[in-house]
Amino acid sequence: MVFKHVVGNLYTQISSDPGVVTYLEGPEYGDANPHWAVRSAASIALLFKVGAIALAVISVVLLSYLGIMMSWGLAFGLPWTLAYFYFIWICPSHQLSMGIRKLKPYRMLWWVASTGVHILLILGVLTSYTTFSTTYLHINDASLVRPIVFLSVILAILTLFEILVIYAIFLVRVEKRKFDRQTSGVFISLSSSSLRSRISSSPPPPYSDVAASPNKSPPKYEEVCENNNTIVRQMI
Repeated sequence: MVFKHVVGNLYTQISSDPGVVTYLEGPEYGDANPHWAVRSAASIALLFKVGAIALAVISVVLLSYLGIMMSWGLAFGLPWTLAYFYFIWICPSHQLSMGIRKLKPYRMLWWVASTGVHILLILGVLTSYTTFSTTYLHINDASLVRPIVFLSVILAILTLFEILVIYAIFLVRVEKRKFDRQTSGVFISLSSSSLRSRISSSPPPPYSDVAASPNKSPPKYEEVCENNNTIVRQMI
């Protein structure tokens, strides 16, 4: 019973995550069936967010074991590792999802900047250990072939993701402008229709029709007193 309750809470938290909601439903406003690039960007954000959380947990476990062996493992390595995964991958991925969901392209730029920095760092490492020429590609050390190939694959994947997200930013910006035009058009049409209804309505009646006529004015004080005296005399 407790296990089912825990699984239910976990499923609720996962299904309500902005990255999952954005991947399943797309933008909150606009087309219900988004462009494939926008959906790809949402899946990239979800992938990087889940991957960063998993790697952060693995790093905590490894650094905890390292802290048992060496005292500086937890003191120096753990805070910087958690800060790296949180500010460089988890937060940009969350902002990417929310930028797609809320049609705010400027929030997606954080992920682009973070990935761009990593692309430049990998390029710097590859160029420092590789000699490029017009006829051949030379690796300075034969033992570095596998690491360089691995970094090249990561570089290609990050570059592809970067291009997809930049294209998605352009599409989200176009969709936001379209939604703003539709919203302003609806507001203008409602304002014009209400203005036309006010103009087309009949004018108010003149004051002479509304005001009481002189014949129906209230009686004077003398007339009231005279009528009361007449009634009293008749009673006597």
